[in-house]
Amino acid sequence: FRSGCTLQDMEFVQFHPTTLAIGDKKPISIFLISEAVRGEGAVLRNIHGERFMPDIHPDAEMAPRDIVARAIYLESQRTKNAIFLDLSPIQKELFERFPTITKRCKEAGIDINKEFIPVSPAAHYFMGGIQTNIKSQTNILRLYAAGEVASLGLHGANRLASNSLLDGLVFGHSAAENMCKESTIRYPQLLTPISLSDELTHSHTILSVRQRIRTIMWRNVSIIREEKELKAAKEELNKLKWLFEISSFEESICEAKNMLQTSLCITESALLRKESRGAHFRKDFPEKTNSPMHTSLSKKRSSLLTQI
Repeated sequence: FRSGCTLQDMEFVQFHPTTLAIGDKKPISIFLISEAVRGEGAVLRNIHGERFMPDIHPDAEMAPRDIVARAIYLESQRTKNAIFLDLSPIQKELFERFPTITKRCKEAGIDINKEFIPVSPAAHYFMGGIQTNIKSQTNILRLYAAGEVASLGLHGANRLASNSLLDGLVFGHSAAENMCKESTIRYPQLLTPISLSDELTHSHTILSVRQRIRTIMWRNVSIIREEKELKAAKEELNKLKWLFEISSFEESICEAKNMLQTSLCITESALLRKESRGAHFRKDFPEKTNSPMHTSLSKKRSSLLTQI
């Protein structure tokens, strides 16, 4: 993006409905509780032990990911408490069928044979990204993109499970084939790392910035969006642009810069799409439409993003 690469559909961020939610206890990294568990018969319950998905969608717990994620989010907001996955309907041979989930929950202090699993939606997959053609080429000469970072339009507005595997295989292969056809060119090193003062490179400073970005995005640009909150997020993110002025190749600083840039692009794109479609849900525009707006917005988005 900073080199002039065209991005598209950055607003389409898929949230996995059921990640292990362990609050302040963090003995393990974020872990997904597979949809296969719900497919086998596990159900979602609120803090009062009540199922809520049958009232939301005919397919209940097996509704599309965006619907389940929104339902969990709204129910947790309504009850001001966690949402739980009840595996009691499939307890027979639970370890044999889901050994990894059993093991990871045990590491978090949860016995799934006796307890419900606390779950929460979490950012999972990006349908948007770098605009590419079927050769995995971008608008920048010799820059190729494939997989989740690329946006070919293959996943629409709401990826189906496992489609990304085929995406990576097909277009990863395409990118490799076409890169091999390019001549080998060596470019000079144009950028020189600049040492910073201890104050700027202090790990706590960068860590706090990264956490600030996460907080802004989860609060204002996550599962349910609206213009007022999106504009507030953009304003807060813009206050962190001083990061771009730091010339350093230190890994933590580069990552923080990229987090900020990506967050700005997602927020700007979410503001531009004034409709609800797939993983992008605007509560100020809740009705899903199938108008030609998708094409016109994509063109408008590309021209505006270069000005962020």
